[in-house]
Amino acid sequence: MFFLPHALPSQPAEYHKLGSGTDKRWWRVLLGFLALVVASLILMTLVTLVPFLLDPMGALKSFDAISSGQVDLNDLFFFSVLMLSLIVLIPVAFLATILGLRIRPGYLLSVADKMRWGWLAQCVLLASVVFVPFMLLSTFVLEESTINPVNNLGLALVLVVVLVPLQSAAEELVFRGYLAQTVGALIPGRVVSLVVATVASTLLFAAAHGSFHLTTFAALGAMAFFSMLLTWYTGGLEGAIAIHAVNNTTIFVMAALTGPLDALVTEGTDVGPAAFLVAMALDGGSAALIAWSAKRRGLVRHHDPKRNPQPNLAYLVKEYGRGRVYPQHRELYPPQWQAALWGSAIRAEENIESQARSNEF
Repeated sequence: MFFLPHALPSQPAEYHKLGSGTDKRWWRVLLGFLALVVASLILMTLVTLVPFLLDPMGALKSFDAISSGQVDLNDLFFFSVLMLSLIVLIPVAFLATILGLRIRPGYLLSVADKMRWGWLAQCVLLASVVFVPFMLLSTFVLEESTINPVNNLGLALVLVVVLVPLQSAAEELVFRGYLAQTVGALIPGRVVSLVVATVASTLLFAAAHGSFHLTTFAALGAMAFFSMLLTWYTGGLEGAIAIHAVNNTTIFVMAALTGPLDALVTEGTDVGPAAFLVAMALDGGSAALIAWSAKRRGLVRHHDPKRNPQPNLAYLVKEYGRGRVYPQHRELYPPQWQAALWGSAIRAEENIESQARSNEF
């Protein structure tokens, strides 16, 4: 069987422990991680090479602007390439989950084995209540920016609304999804594995952006920290995706309306203590609001073992050869195997049933 029946836990489990069933193997988990790294490098490199093949000088100019942290949505082609170079992480994360954890990729989205679209929409609305007013105030009041729309504003806004949420979701699938479930599969104990997953997610997400200035690193870490806790508390990535997507989309919409904007984090980015405090307030406030809403909604945050795939006879025979027997699947074994393995138990059950029928008469 491709999705192993016991790769998922046999008892209700939290999001980060979804890959911790008895069918897990440490070497398989590491193989999945290797697939993630290799496939990411290949696909991201291929996407990034496209502008160089079409217009080498233009690509160099665009990359120079990116290295300074500037976003110019007048160059929509390069913006699309930049977003797609991260969006390719979505299928890569699913592939790594299938190969490494042997569970359905829907479990990377939530404990329900799918994206809970209604809940995602609610999370987006709640995050927007926090982020959008602040971004408008910061852009047009504090920074005194004026409306100076980019060329092809309509197309720019469409691309931002379509591509940026996918880019944000891709990063969440890797840093809050796959990473957390990989740690949960390798490290026993729900609390210890959650702590390790949270620390790893926070540090790696911040480091991946390239700036090691203390306040910048801490500001990025704040988003990762609150998003990881929110993922655990709600049993899925919807809240983390919403916070990330609303934050990034609002920034790029402002760039489309006001012109080139220093919105990307690069090696030289140093945001300062005030920006760190703002990030703590925005990310923490959004996460708290979403967590409060999840509690009021009674959102399911543990997976249902009844949804686990059922083993077939070939799987049970193979496992029996390894000395593993599953009494909970007794009815799936051939009758002669049932008699040999659970003969006394079967006879006792038959006697109880017979006695019950006798009592009825």
